[in-house]
Amino acid sequence: HFGSKSFSKSVFETQMIFFETQFFPYLLKNKIKDVIHLGDLVHNRNTIDLWILQELKTRFFKWFDDNDIKLHLIVGNHDLYYRSTLDYSFQKENLNEFKNCVIYDENKIIELGKYTIGIIPWICDGDNFIPPKLVDILMGHFEMINFHMMKNIISHSGLDQSIFKDYKYVFSGHYHTKSSKENIYYIGTQYQLTWNDYNEEKGFYVLKDNYKLEFIPNKVCPSFVKIFYNDGELKQTGLSTKEIITEEE
Repeated sequence: HFGSKSFSKSVFETQMIFFETQFFPYLLKNKIKDVIHLGDLVHNRNTIDLWILQELKTRFFKWFDDNDIKLHLIVGNHDLYYRSTLDYSFQKENLNEFKNCVIYDENKIIELGKYTIGIIPWICDGDNFIPPKLVDILMGHFEMINFHMMKNIISHSGLDQSIFKDYKYVFSGHYHTKSSKENIYYIGTQYQLTWNDYNEEKGFYVLKDNYKLEFIPNKVCPSFVKIFYNDGELKQTGLSTKEIITEEE
C-alpha cells in the first residue's frame, strides 16, 4: 500500500523504516533469496505520485537487484487500473527495468526449493475460478467469505474456504488483518496504516524447510495508541514497538 494517505511522504518514510531497518537486514542475515509479495503493492489503482515512484525505484526495487534477491510480485486489486481485468497494472508498467522483479499477472506454478507453489493474482471472475492441482502451497490475492477484512469487519462475499482444503498452506494478501483458519493464512499488512489496525501485531512470515512457518513481528514502526486522561491519571493502551521488544526480551 505504498502511496497511502494521499501519497503522504511521512507515511511512506514510516513504511520504509520497516524495510530499511528490519526487513532488508533480516533477509541478508538469514540468506533469504526469495520474497513473495501477495498483492496491493500500491494503494491508488489509478495514479502514482512521481516522488514516491522515484523513491521506490531507488530505495526499494533496486535493493533487490543490488543484493541478488528475487522479489516475486503478485498483482492485487489495488495494483490494477481496472478491477475487472489484469491487463493494466502498476507492476507491468513500471518495473520492467529491474531484473529481480518477477511479475505475476496470470496464474502460474513455480518451484522454490522443495516447494511447488501455485501463484494466483487477483481473480476477476470468481464464479469460474478453479484452484490448480499438483501443488502443495497456494499464494495469491484472494477474497474469501467469513474472514476478517479488518478487525471488526468480516467479509460476507467471496470464495468458500472449502475449495482450498487439499493444500498444505494457502497464503493471501487483500485483507489487512492478520488471521488464519485451518490451512489458510491472511498475512495482513506489514505495519499499522489506519486506526482500523489499532492494537494489532504486524510483521511478515518466513516459510522454512519442512513446512515450518515463523511470524516475525514488526519491531520498528510507530503504531496507533489511545491515551486516556482523567484528573491527573494518565493511561495508554495499544500495542507499541517498545512492548513488542520487551516481550521478546
